[in-house]
Amino acid sequence: MAYRLREDYVFIGEGAADNALMKSLLKARNLPSFDYPFPDGIRRKKGNAVEDKEESVGGKDSFAEKLKLLEPVADEQRRSRGILIATDCGDNWKAAFANVAAQVASTGFYPRPEAPLKAVSPNPKQSAYLPKLVIVMVPGVGESESESKSESGGLETLCVEVLRDRHPKTAECLDQYLACLDGKGVGINGWGAETRSKVEMQCLIAVTNKDDPNKSGRYAIEAGLIDVTHPAFDALAADLQTAIEALS
Repeated sequence: MAYRLREDYVFIGEGAADNALMKSLLKARNLPSFDYPFPDGIRRKKGNAVEDKEESVGGKDSFAEKLKLLEPVADEQRRSRGILIATDCGDNWKAAFANVAAQVASTGFYPRPEAPLKAVSPNPKQSAYLPKLVIVMVPGVGESESESKSESGGLETLCVEVLRDRHPKTAECLDQYLACLDGKGVGINGWGAETRSKVEMQCLIAVTNKDDPNKSGRYAIEAGLIDVTHPAFDALAADLQTAIEALS
C-alpha cells in the first residue's frame, strides 16, 4: 500500500480542519501522536479501466468508506493499536453519534458502538487485522448524559470561544452585526449551534487577520491563530485522553 502507518493510533475525522485541530491539540496537551490517512493520504479510486482517477474522502457520512479503505492498509502493516473517530455534535449529539455508529457497524468489521468513548473490538471473522475503535464527539459529551460537557456544536464552537476571549471588543461588534441580520429577516439565530459557530468563526478570523482575511479554519489553526491551550479545549482534551486509554 502507498500509505504508510507510522504511529500507534489512527485518527479519522470529517475533514482537513479536524486533522489540523487534532494535531495541534494532541501536541499541546502532550498526548500520543496519530496517523491521519484521510482525506488525502488514502484516496478512493474513481473512473474506468482506461483512465482511473483518485479523489479525497471526507465528510460526516464517509466513515464506513474510510474504514473499508483503511482495512487492507492496517492488515498489511499490522501496527496500529487503535482507531479514533471524531465527529461534530451538530444540533443533536445523539443523532450525530448514531449516524457514525451505524456506519461503523455497516462495514461488518465492528459491532455497533454503544456510546462515545466506549471502545469496541473488531469482529475477528470479518476483519483480518483492525484494532479497537472509539468515537469522540466534538466539542465533547463525556461518557454519559450525566457527565455531558457540551451537547451541540462542532470544532468551530471551540475556536469561536477562543477567538471571542482573545478579541472581546470585536466579539461585541459581531454580536451586534448578527443581531442586525436576524432583525432583517436572515434568521441566523435559528440556524443551529454548529452552523452559527461557523459563521462567527469566519467573521472573527476575517476581521482579526489583516494579512489574510480569507483564511480558512484549517489554516487559522495551523497558523496558530487558535490557541489550543485555552480552557475551551480542556473538556475535549479530557475526552481524548479517556478515548486513548480505552484503546490501550
